[in-house]
Amino acid sequence: MYYLYIIKSDVFDRIYIGTTAHIDTRVTQHKIKIFCNTAPSSNG
Repeated sequence: MYYLYIIKSDVFDRIYIGTTAHIDTRVTQHKIKIFCNTAPSSNG
């Protein structure tokens, strides 16, 4: 099962997808970069 997190921020919203219900804010940004780099781009 995958979990989708939307971390509200004063500047922007962070989207985090992981396989655990626990979020570690120290590595969240790093995992977001990995997800964005591996996610297929869509111009639809």
